[in-house]
Amino acid sequence: MWRLADHVSFCWVEGQAIFLDLSRDRYFALPRGVNKAFCRWSEQRDPAHAMPDVLVRHNLVVSAQLDQISSVLPCTFAAPTKVATQLNQTGGSRWSRNCEAASLLMRMRRRVRTRPLQQLVAEATLSFGDDIGDRALRRLSVNDLALEFARVRNWFPKHQISCLPDSLALTTFLARHGHATTLVFGVTAQPFGAHCWVQTGATLLNDMLDHVVRYTPILAQCPAATSH
Repeated sequence: MWRLADHVSFCWVEGQAIFLDLSRDRYFALPRGVNKAFCRWSEQRDPAHAMPDVLVRHNLVVSAQLDQISSVLPCTFAAPTKVATQLNQTGGSRWSRNCEAASLLMRMRRRVRTRPLQQLVAEATLSFGDDIGDRALRRLSVNDLALEFARVRNWFPKHQISCLPDSLALTTFLARHGHATTLVFGVTAQPFGAHCWVQTGATLLNDMLDHVVRYTPILAQCPAATSH
């Protein structure tokens, strides 16, 4: 009996298993022969059937204990189907929120350069407090906050656009204002590509829909909201 290691997720893209190993900061596809063996194992769903040895040796799958659920399943998170509605570009927004968003964007750019991916994802999805029921935190909708954040993001040069720090910053910003969202990582197979974004339900909050739908979700993490 097997289960995915805690730091591993995967998805199927056009018959190819693609893995994300947070502990090693890397995405990778299985060699053709191993992929076929893993596909057969997955289709048979037989705990007694031999798991491909390379997955065991690289600590991608581990033995499931008797009190654990035997599960080696791909990410099944649904990609977004709509985007946040447009914010009135001439409308006002609180300067304090603008400064907060700008500070988070700069902070996450520094942290992405110096912190491993596993730590960054863990920090973005921590539970920060028990006061998310405070209605004062949620006077603005997640839609309006996300689009205010996007307006601040436009203050930065376009060559500094980077999906990982931007999505980490937005996730943290929204959590601070009482909204739990989902940080999603996705991949393409041919050619290989990786991307990340933020969504709430089926709504994409920080990207273009026609761009994001090219990617198959491989990992989805939802943080608890906070007021800190």
